[in-house]
Amino acid sequence: FNSKEGLFEDVVRRTLLPEHKPAANFVADFEGTTAELLINHFRFMYSFMQHEKVPRVIAMVLGELVRFPQLSQFFYDEMISQSQAMLQCIIARGINSGEFRKSASDMHHQLLISPVLLGVIWNLQFKQQAPLDLASYSEMHIDFMLRALKA
Repeated sequence: FNSKEGLFEDVVRRTLLPEHKPAANFVADFEGTTAELLINHFRFMYSFMQHEKVPRVIAMVLGELVRFPQLSQFFYDEMISQSQAMLQCIIARGINSGEFRKSASDMHHQLLISPVLLGVIWNLQFKQQAPLDLASYSEMHIDFMLRALKA
């Protein structure tokens, strides 16, 4: 690699990005209710975030973005904006079907995504002191989201 930035971009592409295309296709092609789609989408996210390398890459990304602003733009363009677009698509679908309240489109996506990141980072940093049962945590998070979004 020619630079630390090049190495960073390659690690992110190999570790975090391969699942974006299948996830986007899943969202686009899903035939069940929007609530079922949201549940499946977030269960997939929680499962993906528990893969062996993913928590460490996420921690690395968060640690490096402050020092390398160009990496922040790369990560936003490649990861964050795509995740937000998928979530916007799900929410719009739920509003259009009447499953989600109209004001759900105003919800900050960070409120929906942050618990996923926090749960993974928590166990990466504090698993020895206070392990978080991600299976239970994820189901509580999903239930909380659905209550917040429903009409």
